[in-house]
Amino acid sequence: GSGTGVWMDARGDGSKFVWQRDGTVLSNTSPLWFPGWPAGQVSTGRCLGMLIFKNDWKNHPGRPFTSDPCSHYYKTLCEASSTASPATPTVTPSSQPDV
Repeated sequence: GSGTGVWMDARGDGSKFVWQRDGTVLSNTSPLWFPGWPAGQVSTGRCLGMLIFKNDWKNHPGRPFTSDPCSHYYKTLCEASSTASPATPTVTPSSQPDV
């Protein structure tokens, strides 16, 4: 529901999620997806969300991504530019927020 995550910089294109900054594809079978996602929810009206609840991180460490309607009210996660940015973001349990 609304307010349960933050937006990441990827959107559905009808068959998969694509990072907006460089066009890199986030595989539908990526281990970063929260269990059960994206479950075909890859339409152009879907945006990549990252769950922020402590229990989500505790129960499924390193699997924060969900597919949510772009109309949900989520905060935006800012990303800094880097000359050595990875093709796929790395999420580790040690970076979990205490929400």
